Amino acid sequence: MQPTPTRTTVLAFDVGKRDLSYCLFSVDVLAGQITDLDIKQWRIMDIRPQNSGQIKWKLVEQSLCVDNLCRISMTDDLFNNALRQADMIGIETQYRNQQMFALSHAIQCCVRFVNERDPVIPLLYVSAKGKFDDAKYLGFKLRHDTSYKACRAKVPRPTQYQVRKMIKENSISIAEQVLEQFDDDNCSWAFQLRTCKRCVVDDYSDSLLVGLSALCRKRIVTKPLPLPTPLLAHTDKLKPGTSDVDDGDALSVPQTR
Repeated sequence: MQPTPTRTTVLAFDVGKRDLSYCLFSVDVLAGQITDLDIKQWRIMDIRPQNSGQIKWKLVEQSLCVDNLCRISMTDDLFNNALRQADMIGIETQYRNQQMFALSHAIQCCVRFVNERDPVIPLLYVSAKGKFDDAKYLGFKLRHDTSYKACRAKVPRPTQYQVRKMIKENSISIAEQVLEQFDDDNCSWAFQLRTCKRCVVDDYSDSLLVGLSALCRKRIVTKPLPLPTPLLAHTDKLKPGTSDVDDGDALSVPQTR
């Protein structure tokens, strides 16, 4: 009897006010590897208040953005269904930008309010760097090194503009390569990614990568990690089920009611 793949539905967010992107997708996982990926929703939402350019105080604008997000989570059928269907949540970490930090936790509140699973579904915060570093462990055939370090190494002493441009290009490239490997199910989504406005294509890509990274961090998708040479000498000292791999910036929200 052949083993049956396990299906997990992931809802992942790339946080923003004008370009808040989310991706709802399901993956079939067999022996720790993704065998199928099916995108159900992939959207960009503008949660800014009307006449946001005339609002002088950022705190007021921020409060209105949170209010709009909560309202959309209850009145937008597609978004509400996405929140209810998810088996786990991934949100890109926003530590440096306080406005985005507040929005990320507003998303968390919407998830907990709408998704009434018992026990509560896992929610992970994934760092912007981490989603690139995790891509190589997902079992996809990628054409180049996708790590953040490799991305930065392309240009010696890059300016801030060059860094942001390279990060965006890296994100888009990974998303395109992932969709290429599941053409039958995601041909329309691949077309959407190729034809959408250039200013939002990286937001679409980021939300997909955040979800895939969350799967990796939750150990739903696993791949044997090569041990560095200095560690090979003492692998016999590692206890079964343990690892020297650090989870990095991933934060798992305690599952309490």
